[in-house]
Amino acid sequence: QNERAFAVAAIINPFGGKEQVKIVADMGDDIFIELVFDVGKVAGNPELADAFLDVVKKYGSNADYDEFVDILKKYGAYADDLAEGVGNLKFKTGKAGEEYLAKLVGGESQVYFKTSQGGRYIDQLADDIAYESKVGYTTLTDFVKKQILKDAELIEQGAIKGANWNFFRSDVTGKVGASKPLLDFLEQHGITYTIHN
Repeated sequence: QNERAFAVAAIINPFGGKEQVKIVADMGDDIFIELVFDVGKVAGNPELADAFLDVVKKYGSNADYDEFVDILKKYGAYADDLAEGVGNLKFKTGKAGEEYLAKLVGGESQVYFKTSQGGRYIDQLADDIAYESKVGYTTLTDFVKKQILKDAELIEQGAIKGANWNFFRSDVTGKVGASKPLLDFLEQHGITYTIHN
């Protein structure tokens, strides 16, 4: 359900949406069709819904994301604004990234958990998944390493079902992503990540 929410949000608000839309590819074409149809309804435009539906019926989950963007550009000023925003997602502060993540996944912000390594504030907790936001290029500092270890402990204890780290571009440095040691450390501890490039 959470992956589906991600995909809907990605298509409605397609900043770095290619990666997020791929999340649902393994769920099968029927669910993907259902998703994009829902998106059209959420956008309040039946023609948009039908156009999405035609693309997905033709290509299934292999549909080119750019085709969705073209459809967004075709229907209405609201859709134009969304399509023009593709690839321009960036934040000046870490707080701004957290606020965007909250809108994207829903749930509760700054949820506190106790761990054997100290307290852990989860940026966003939705459907028992802990979402972390990082703005700018991030490396495996001692602080970041401890955050990952705390998330892994919470998963192992069953306090949360999983964790997903999200990396957003900095409007100050222009940089996005994370160092290979950081990404490797996340993978080693069973934590997924999304780079909103």
